[in-house]
Amino acid sequence: MKVLVWGTGEWADRLLPVIGNEDEIIGFVESEKSKDFFRGKKVYGANEIKEIDCDVIAIINSHADEIQYEIEKQGIQKEKVIFPNTSKIGIVGDFCGNGGGGYTD
Repeated sequence: MKVLVWGTGEWADRLLPVIGNEDEIIGFVESEKSKDFFRGKKVYGANEIKEIDCDVIAIINSHADEIQYEIEKQGIQKEKVIFPNTSKIGIVGDFCGNGGGGYTD
């Protein structure tokens, strides 16, 4: 399975080791691209994702509502998008953006 991860910040750093098998990750996406590589994989800008061949887009970012809107705007299939369970890494609230997103101690 080819996974594209949207997020290169603290949430990604904390969740990726929990998810495991980083070999399936083909790259990362930043809404506003600030780097070329993250964890040894290419980083893409949001405007590039429609051209990337992937099976799943995992949203690991605190701005899930904005990202979901961008994905819909680009016409990407909703079935390809997942929001991993962030409670395993101490993030509270609804990851889809409906209430929370802060960190626990």
